Amino acid sequence: MDQRQRNDLDNYITGHYGEDQFRGDEDVEESQDVEAAPCFVSVMHYDRYYGGPEEGGWYYTRYERVESVFCNTNQEMEEALVRFEAEYSNEGRPSVSSVLSEGRYQIRVTNIEQPLFDPPVRPHYE
Repeated sequence: MDQRQRNDLDNYITGHYGEDQFRGDEDVEESQDVEAAPCFVSVMHYDRYYGGPEEGGWYYTRYERVESVFCNTNQEMEEALVRFEAEYSNEGRPSVSSVLSEGRYQIRVTNIEQPLFDPPVRPHYE
């Protein structure tokens, strides 16, 4: 397996750049797909939802965009990252696999604006 395939598999396993779907204890607070402006810096709130009773019950992770800013310069990007990291801390928040979960935050730096919801509709088990 080459490095690209390993990365693709890791991204699949971690549920689209979020919490690890199998271990449940590792959280990713920052996902940077780009390292230079212009870019979007977005805060995503994610949580685990119950999908349905089929095959013994299944869950999925849903992301909701909380805030997003467009940055023309690297300085603007750094300022947005600092502000978002201070405002949207996961300190004291339980894992999304916990029954006490109220969700967690993830900061993303991308070259396209993140969707309002991901997935856009509730998945259906086939």
